[in-house]
Amino acid sequence: MTRMLAVVFATVALAVPNDTHAAAQAKPFSQAWWVWNNAGAAQDDPAAEPRYLRRTFELPAKPSSAELRITADNLYTVYLNGQKIGEDGNWNSVETYQVAEHLRQGTNVLAIAATNQGGPGGAIAWLRAVADGKEYLAATDHQTRISLAAPDGWTGADFDDSKWAKATLLGHADIGPWNILGGGSSAPSGQPGTSHVADKSIQNPLSPAEERERFILSDGYEIELVAAEPLLINPITMTIDDAGRIYVSESHTYRFGPSGSPIKPFRNPIIRLDPLPDGKGYRRVPVADGFDEPVMGLAVRGDTLWCTACNYLYQFDLQADGTAVNCRTLLIDKNKAWNPFGMFVLEWGPDGLLYLSVGNHNIDIRPPGPDGKLADGPSLSGRGSSGIVMRMNADGSGMERLVHGLRVPYSFEYDPFGQLWVLSNGEGNPNRFVRVIDGVDYHCYSRNVSQDWLKGNHPLAPPCFELPAGARTQLMRYYGAAYPQECQGMLLLDNWGQHGFGGGNRSVFRYTTDERNNIVEKDALVSCSDPRFRCSHILLDHDGNLLVADWYGRDDESDLTGRIWRVKYTGDAPRPVVGHALDSPRWKDDAYALTALGSPHHRVRDTAIERLAARGDAAVDKLAAHAATATEPLGAANALWTLVRIGTPASQRAISRGAKHSDWRIRRLTAGLVRRYDLSEADDVALSLAHDADPAVRVAAALAHREPAGVRAALLEALPAGAADDPHLRYETAWHLARTADDATFARLLSDGDENIRLAGLIAIDVACYENFDSKAAAVAVLNQRLADPGELDLSLLLDIVTSNPGAETADGLRGLLARPNAPVAAKAQALLVLRSRPDGLSGELLRAAGRHLLEAVEAGEVQLKAGSDWLLLLELLETSGPSDFALHQLASLSNHNDQQIRTAALSLARRFGRDAAPLAYVLWPRLLDVKHPVDRRLDMIGTLTAIEPQPRAEHWGKLLADPDAAVRTDAVRSWRAFAGNGPLAELLRGEAARLAAEPQLKDDLATVQSQLGGDRPAAAADKQKLAEFATAALSALPPERQKTAHLLGRRVFERSACIKCHTTVSANTPRAPSLAGIGRTQKLDYLLESVLHPSKIIKTGFETETIVTVDGKTLSGLVRDEGDHLRVFEADRETVLSKSKIDERSVTRVSLMSEGQEQQWSRQEFVDLIAYLLSLK
Repeated sequence: MTRMLAVVFATVALAVPNDTHAAAQAKPFSQAWWVWNNAGAAQDDPAAEPRYLRRTFELPAKPSSAELRITADNLYTVYLNGQKIGEDGNWNSVETYQVAEHLRQGTNVLAIAATNQGGPGGAIAWLRAVADGKEYLAATDHQTRISLAAPDGWTGADFDDSKWAKATLLGHADIGPWNILGGGSSAPSGQPGTSHVADKSIQNPLSPAEERERFILSDGYEIELVAAEPLLINPITMTIDDAGRIYVSESHTYRFGPSGSPIKPFRNPIIRLDPLPDGKGYRRVPVADGFDEPVMGLAVRGDTLWCTACNYLYQFDLQADGTAVNCRTLLIDKNKAWNPFGMFVLEWGPDGLLYLSVGNHNIDIRPPGPDGKLADGPSLSGRGSSGIVMRMNADGSGMERLVHGLRVPYSFEYDPFGQLWVLSNGEGNPNRFVRVIDGVDYHCYSRNVSQDWLKGNHPLAPPCFELPAGARTQLMRYYGAAYPQECQGMLLLDNWGQHGFGGGNRSVFRYTTDERNNIVEKDALVSCSDPRFRCSHILLDHDGNLLVADWYGRDDESDLTGRIWRVKYTGDAPRPVVGHALDSPRWKDDAYALTALGSPHHRVRDTAIERLAARGDAAVDKLAAHAATATEPLGAANALWTLVRIGTPASQRAISRGAKHSDWRIRRLTAGLVRRYDLSEADDVALSLAHDADPAVRVAAALAHREPAGVRAALLEALPAGAADDPHLRYETAWHLARTADDATFARLLSDGDENIRLAGLIAIDVACYENFDSKAAAVAVLNQRLADPGELDLSLLLDIVTSNPGAETADGLRGLLARPNAPVAAKAQALLVLRSRPDGLSGELLRAAGRHLLEAVEAGEVQLKAGSDWLLLLELLETSGPSDFALHQLASLSNHNDQQIRTAALSLARRFGRDAAPLAYVLWPRLLDVKHPVDRRLDMIGTLTAIEPQPRAEHWGKLLADPDAAVRTDAVRSWRAFAGNGPLAELLRGEAARLAAEPQLKDDLATVQSQLGGDRPAAAADKQKLAEFATAALSALPPERQKTAHLLGRRVFERSACIKCHTTVSANTPRAPSLAGIGRTQKLDYLLESVLHPSKIIKTGFETETIVTVDGKTLSGLVRDEGDHLRVFEADRETVLSKSKIDERSVTRVSLMSEGQEQQWSRQEFVDLIAYLLSLK
């Protein structure tokens, strides 16, 4: 979303005026439309030229007050009647200006110059004025005029725009991808599930009453304050007890440790909010404090409290006055995570067990010894350094991992029908929405896979989808009585929002599912234009309304503010009828309690489960019948969970009765429970559901078989019965087939006539290889056969399995692929690359021969390369073969390819060849000196020539200093650093210095480069704050016509400064650093400035450095990746593989691999250009 646009709005007439004393004020952006000059701009705006829009309006008198709300994708400067009002550089925020003094009686004009820097483009504005006690509205709408040219005076009210075209209406304010109202959108072009409503003009904290006026809620909902500072501060998580008392954990040290605590000494307390007798407020009751890290998870049951604090799970007894006593340590994580990404949320499951999420690190959770300290014993972890969700008994025993391969699975929900849902926060990896398949590894920090794989966009990947930016802190499936019937079963997602002041998506979102648990609609339930609103947790109040914890801060800092809100429904939609009362005398009646299991009121259901479970075997027969016949599926599900909680042989036998229920969710839950508890009735249930009409039930029934052969046979029958057509069921079936399959099973799947069943077979082979199941040998044998003869299979997927499983012995299959004369060139090239990386793949001579054969075929014209991927693979092979005449010939051609990715790869290879690629200079110089050549290509060639020329050509370099393009002159001066020690070139620059210094934009660059060429040491460290302020001002004042130049020059700074050694600007992370792809869209200016100037201040999770001391006394410090029995340590300039058995000590440090002080090597303008480039990475 990044290209220059200048927009002018001229309103011909105002909306019908409202009497502001008699009618409510108009809602912001009512009657406003996103506008542009082409109908597809909400998806992509391909044109680069500026736009200008006008809309004039009349006022009967000078207004007494007026406000303007505006945003544009990406940048804008706004004028009223020719006077500049303001500007902003972030497309995901809305600004508000008080503009009464700039308006007048009669004709007025609103004008905006804005910039779209790529992707979707659009602008929207809304003006409300009050004159003579009446309200007048002006907005971008069907009367807006547009032009691609803007003559002098275009911002004035007297300018004639009658010959301008009418602007195209893209949609109302809530369309995607912007959705500035925060309420989602049903528009086809929208991307619902995002919310960008922050009004950054609100710089100071608002009172709770003022903040309340800023909330944006779905129709029919209202919000009220529950509690605010000083009663509580920095609320992280909440829970509620049977008496309606709200337990809250407060942060003093997130995210900046003790030094950032607003209270000295820090305490990180847990408090309780007790309702006052009059029902009009709460009083604060201290519960516990003194935690080293903020408490991230809370659970309460009766007079017992559980809490998590980083690497500890504690249990307390609660006294009558609320004080927590008798602290017991239930679990300890041997490897403490960085504050506070260890143990997270605690939730009670429908089975009565305690569920816990744990953030990604080297998890090693175990119970303590008798002294309460770390001890040897049973432990639980995730693969690699991935995050997990687990469950356990209330005393911490019986730990069981449910899912792993996640980054930060902070929020999760285990719903009444046995489905686990997880939101995995990304920050350098995709934010993921996961409908969990039990036991599956979702591959983040556990497997080396692409971003597309992690997003679920690869055919072989576990199914999930990417969420909008921001940190999700709670997930809830709503089954309550306070909201309309249509809300039953919807998922509520609490999003803290993106980092930075006023970051986007600070909302509570609603995800609506269909009957198959697919997400079919997304919108925002609660948003707020106050940029300090940050929803840190959500919780059901006793009556089913939603409690929202509001951190209330600029970003991650702990301060002295915090609030809790209650969201109530007051609209006209019918709410579910509650037929049971908590204080009814009828609870002794089993029939009353049984029907209460399906009540829409969550506390009524909980009471029914507790009462019936307490009756034990006396209630089993009635519960079994209810599980089989209840008209309300929720009631049948809770009958099954009550049988689970009773836990006697009779109650467990009765679980099988749920297999007779008419709702597929109950039958599937039944099959899952008999399997989970390994009940003797499991085979009977499996057989009774073997031909069920629902594919999800058939898969669950197949897994209930107690013998592997029965599981395998039933799963194979489930695939053609519908399981293969559903991505979740397909992956679940394939994953379990991989555990039990033999070579005949794999061969049968890959030969099936249904492409989805063949895909299931490929998934099963991949899983068998990756998980190292007993079936791995059979999977590899079939994989080798199909590499040589793929038939109808997608060869690229077969090769993906090979490359994703380096331990699989597939050399024979790859050799067979190379022997096939009709195999695609790209496939042969990929096979060569894989074999080259494996010591047993091909002998050096055979590998070289195969590579030569392919390159010779290309050189002779026997093979035609067509796809971009073919050319990129050719470049990889050319790097293997070295700088031959053929390689240099290809580089000469590909370095001018129209595909930027190919062109960049070719020039990068030339730079890696170094002086061996010197002949290319004869090709590159004529292009570089051709002023008609595109400037971005010319700048790339400057960087390449400094790397390949053994003797720089002074005559040519002198011409660059006089080039008519300022960007070329600038980059030439900056590149002169490469000529340190070259007297003639240094003298040439000195001779041109006076002329170049006369150019204001070159003066700073020239002085910096000359100082470095003269051998001067860098000046004393510049004031980082002043440099940041200079860059902020320079970027704000950057004229639209120079923005593209700044981006290009900034990319050259990025390359020259070796940033590219660690970072990539495409989708995948590198082992040393997170990807910068899209960072200009997801992060704001302040964040980028801080990241470059203070790289160790905020380090993305997963890129913290570690210090490792080996048993022989060596010390390594760098990024660490877990590879099973070994660790791979990435230091700045080297990579070390280390056996875990050789490690003596290991600790996380808060020092970035990116070195401090890089800015001292740059001119101030280079720093500005670098930040401009990073902002352009959308």
